[in-house]
Amino acid sequence: MKEKYPLRVEEWKKKIEKYERHRGRRPSFPALLVVDVQKFFFSPDSHAYIPSLSLVLPNINKLLQGFRKKNLPVVFTYYAWKEGEDKGSMGRWWKDAVIEGEERAQLVVAPREEEKILRKPHYSAFYKTDLEEYLKDKGVKDVVICGVMTHLCCETTARDAFMRGFDVYFVMDATATFNEELHLSSLLTLSHGFAVMVETEEVIRWLS
Repeated sequence: MKEKYPLRVEEWKKKIEKYERHRGRRPSFPALLVVDVQKFFFSPDSHAYIPSLSLVLPNINKLLQGFRKKNLPVVFTYYAWKEGEDKGSMGRWWKDAVIEGEERAQLVVAPREEEKILRKPHYSAFYKTDLEEYLKDKGVKDVVICGVMTHLCCETTARDAFMRGFDVYFVMDATATFNEELHLSSLLTLSHGFAVMVETEEVIRWLS
């Protein structure tokens, strides 16, 4: 199920073209959501290891540099449960959980002191968190999403952001999951009804 697929962005763009509604739209005041770039998904000895994460990590770092240079909001999320917390459907589905304080909960990319770090117990970064209030307090109108996994946490967060009134920009070459089939399926569905598909360099051009 896991594969290190190449970033075939030009091929993906051709496949999603007929579903896109807002290609070329640009954000007004965006925040960058860096979703779950943590050791649980980055370590080869983890059962949740995503081989292609190593390919998108340089692009995630480029996005971070761009947003930081413009002093735009950056939010890091990580998936973890508190010890003894009811894990609900996630626990029943995966039969495993990352616990707060474990090494596999640690972020691979270091946030700056002023950047928000958000523990989330489920797929969506908005579920049982204060993310919506934080973004609206900052005046954020748009969210740019990168990280893992494309078809689970990134896609669910994108859908949730849309439902809360944000315009969503999903970075095709800065998100990754277990294989290209799952990655592309999210790009197709999100481009039809929830998010503008963008590339890292495109976002960097906006910021510059």
